[in-house]
Amino acid sequence: MNLLQILSDLSGFIGTILVSIFGIAKYIDDAGTSYIIMEQIDHEKAKKIKIYKILSRIGLMFLVLSFGISLYQDFLPFLMKHKFFWC
Repeated sequence: MNLLQILSDLSGFIGTILVSIFGIAKYIDDAGTSYIIMEQIDHEKAKKIKIYKILSRIGLMFLVLSFGISLYQDFLPFLMKHKFFWC
């Protein structure tokens, strides 16, 4: 196992854990609105949701990084064989 494969697997694992714990950022309400008591804003809840959004986006970035490294690693031998100028 080489270093790129280890980095790809590790970033995929970390990204999956972060997304599974904190959810996907688009579907989280970040206003902190409580509809039970006259639509008041709970600032503590809003702060917590912002942190969740940041961590979920970091998790998604780790997943994208994992796929990017895997693609690079899969296509690197092909690019080297055909001697493309950017390799």
